[in-house]
Parts: sequence; structure tokens; C-alpha cells
Amino acid sequence: MLSVVIPAYNEAGDLETTVREVHDGLRARGLDFELLVVENGSTDGTPEIARRLAADYSGVRASSLDVANYGAALREGLTAARGEYAVTFDVDYYELGFVDQALA
Repeated sequence: MLSVVIPAYNEAGDLETTVREVHDGLRARGLDFELLVVENGSTDGTPEIARRLAADYSGVRASSLDVANYGAALREGLTAARGEYAVTFDVDYYELGFVDQALA
């Protein structure tokens, strides 16, 4: 299984598109995966969006941290990851071709 960790801080405008594209792209590849969105200290609607996406998409989990801390969000996601392999993507930068190359 592949774990994809996505830290999210004040990403209400882009989070849904990113999760949908990553989720659908991994599913189209036939991969067994989980996608972990780790919201960290957002002051916009990011936490609510992350929870809704986790409810709407199979394989998506969401968690929240109280403070904005990118490193802590990465650590939280990687620690919670259940996959044999893990990658990290940012909400505003992800490349599914990297997954193809890394898994090869």
C-alpha cells in the first residue's frame, strides 16, 4: 500500500481539487493507497473541507493539529501512515508521475 501525506495550512481554495486529482489519479493507476490530509492550524475553512473529503472519498483520512507547523504535520502524517511506501505532496504541488517512477 502507498501512503500519500498532504499537509494543509489555509488551503480552503485548493484542497478539494488536489485531493480529488490525487485520489482519482492513484485509483486510475490501480494502486492500493491511503491519502492523509494533515491540517495544521488553519484559520480558514480547511479543517471542515478536509473532514468532508475524508467522509466523501474512500481511502482519505483527515487529522488536525492546533498550530501551524509544516514539520509537525509531516511527522503526524508519516507516523499515522499504514503503507509500505510513503510520499509527501503539497496542496499546491504534486506530481503523480513521481509516484510512477518511485514505485518502479
